[in-house]
Order: sequence, then C-alpha cells, then structure tokens
Amino acid sequence: MRRTKYLRIFEMVLLCALGLTLVLYPEKTWKTSLLILGIALLAGGTLAALYYCLILRRRASASQDEMMIGILGCAAAVVGLIMVLIPKLFTNAFGFVAGILVAFSGILNLIKALDLRKGGTKNWLVLMILSLLTIALGILIFIDPFNKQSTLVILVGAVLIYNGILGIVTSIQED
Repeated sequence: MRRTKYLRIFEMVLLCALGLTLVLYPEKTWKTSLLILGIALLAGGTLAALYYCLILRRRASASQDEMMIGILGCAAAVVGLIMVLIPKLFTNAFGFVAGILVAFSGILNLIKALDLRKGGTKNWLVLMILSLLTIALGILIFIDPFNKQSTLVILVGAVLIYNGILGIVTSIQED
C-alpha cells in the first residue's frame, strides 16, 4: 500500500504542474498539455494496471481498493492512448473530457471520505466537502458556460491544481 501512496502523490504533483502550466500559459500550452496528459494517463494507468496484476499473481484475490486501482488504471491507460493517437478528438472535446475526469476524481474522493467516516477518521467531513466541490467544478467545466477556450483552459488548470493538492492531502491522511 505504501508504493500506491507514493505513486498517487507523484501523480498529484504532476497534475499540479500541468495545472500551473495551463493557468500561466493557456494559449500556448493547451494542445501540448493534452498530449502530456495523455502520456501521463497512459503511463500512470499502465503502472496501476500492472500493480494490480502483480497483486493477483501474489495472492488469489485483491482488496476493493486494489481492484479499483486496476480498473481505473486500465481506463486511464485507454484514455491516455486515445489522447496520444487521436489528439484532435480531445482537442475538440477538451472541456467535455476534462469535466468528466475532474467530476470522476471528485466521486472517487467522496467514496474515500465515506470510507474514512466508517473507519472513524476525524477529517472525513472536510474531505467530503472538498470532494463535493470537486464534483461541482467538474460539472462546471463540462457545461462550459464561458464559451471561450482560454478561459476554460485556465479554469481547468486551476481545478487540476486544486485536485492535485486535494489528492496529495488525501494520500497523506491515509496512514
């Protein structure tokens, strides 16, 4: 579980870096950032799926968290591969995809918050509120009320930074 924690923290730091790049240079970097995000999803998803496969080789079954890591890893790898091979598809659907990914991340954090509540952890309510905020931001990105690409890119960058920080805090609290 310790390796998973450090892998998640590393992924969240990369997410923050990508978000910062989008906020600072929205006009210049959004296409490149999509490619980088695709590569990161492909690499991170593949590592998560391999981690799950290694767990299954060592023992007959995996925990629910480990199974979720495997499923999400496969999904992330597929999305990343499509982003790398067909970038124009994601360039045209940037807000749609980003909104779904951010909302999905919020849903996963909400599930973690509820698990922390069951475990008696004190900070579960804060994580739940932040998770609900993440879901709302994902929906906002998805519906794109701005109708201007650079504003959307800046918003996505800010949400990626926020989500990265939330992921780091969540990973640290899992001890």
